[in-house]
Amino acid sequence: MLVVTYINYAFTFLFALEDAIKIIGLGVKSYFRENWNKFDFIILLATLIGIILDYTTAVSVGGKATLIRSFRVVRIFRLIKRAKVLKIIIDTLIVSLPSLMNIGGLLILILYIYSVLGMQLFSFIKLKHHLNHRANFQTFGRSFLTLIRIATGEEWDTLLDDMTEEYSIVN
Repeated sequence: MLVVTYINYAFTFLFALEDAIKIIGLGVKSYFRENWNKFDFIILLATLIGIILDYTTAVSVGGKATLIRSFRVVRIFRLIKRAKVLKIIIDTLIVSLPSLMNIGGLLILILYIYSVLGMQLFSFIKLKHHLNHRANFQTFGRSFLTLIRIATGEEWDTLLDDMTEEYSIVN
């Protein structure tokens, strides 16, 4: 945690140095005309206030500081207007997000249906080496997680072996 704090101080210093150089180079009026510069300055002020509050008071701003630090990532979006290929990729991603959400919803619905079906068919199977307390069909939650594990291809064949050995003995 101490390393993260020092890294935060280093980046805060770099951002402060960058803003100071921009203010000196552009002048105060020109600097604050651009919205991105205003955004950078507000993020820098919020970070500095968080650091000062950490040292001068007993108020903990840990979670809020993390939120403020995450806004620094938004600065990357300034590059989009300069990089044409990156802008095309981001635009394509934004346009395809609704379709991806539809596919994700359909996948969750299918996993839900098969989780209930797996509970009905395989909940009685005794736990073994690979079919254990982490991967089984005894509860809905475990059944759902087991199906996600199978869908990603993680040792699905060993789960199948454990299930078919026990299922063939019972029937």
